[in-house]
Amino acid sequence: MLLGQPTKLQSQFRLTYNMTLNLLRVEALKVEEMIKRSFSENASQKMLPDQQNKVKDIERQLNQLAKVAGPGVGSGVGALP
Repeated sequence: MLLGQPTKLQSQFRLTYNMTLNLLRVEALKVEEMIKRSFSENASQKMLPDQQNKVKDIERQLNQLAKVAGPGVGSGVGALP
């Protein structure tokens, strides 16, 4: 670990029904806060901006292809903003 890349830790945290009920009894801690503390949720939130940028890039490419292909081609894809 001192000489190389550290292994990424992936949380196995799962919010269960009983845990939710117990959290609701404790007013100082909200369910949303508990979920945000989860490793997997934290990793998902960190990846969100990159994923949103990828979606925008792909939508842009699809729009360019639709312009080149002309009317009627690719109409099954749906209207993109």
